[in-house]
Amino acid sequence: MKHPKKIFKPISIKVNHNNQYRVVFCTFRNLPIFKGQIAEDVKKWIYEIIEEYGGKIIDWGIEPHLVRMIIRTNPAYEIHQLIKTIKTITAEKIREVSKVEIPTLENHSPWTNAYYVRSLGFSDENEERSFIEDQKKK
Repeated sequence: MKHPKKIFKPISIKVNHNNQYRVVFCTFRNLPIFKGQIAEDVKKWIYEIIEEYGGKIIDWGIEPHLVRMIIRTNPAYEIHQLIKTIKTITAEKIREVSKVEIPTLENHSPWTNAYYVRSLGFSDENEERSFIEDQKKK
């Protein structure tokens, strides 16, 4: 079978994607989990996961009950898949290292099921605050 004649010639141009997002996720029942060494461990784990998936952390902060980040992602991975991966892997590791420290997490993920994400440039800080306050009720 003959293939149709190619109309377009391949061009070798490096494409630079700039997918940046503001992301927030909170701890289960607003537990103040992230203090001391566990906060440092969670930072390290998240950084490693994002790097492994071709992303980069632009800015971030960890408070005792939440993680807030601005990240640049590889367009090959959808943001919700990256967040799910981060939350799944860190949940397992948090439970491993904190069994004695946080008995409430014994049979539960340290994260709420929800998360806040917005494309950078479209972030609404009031909406983000509202999300964080809503998570305190869960």
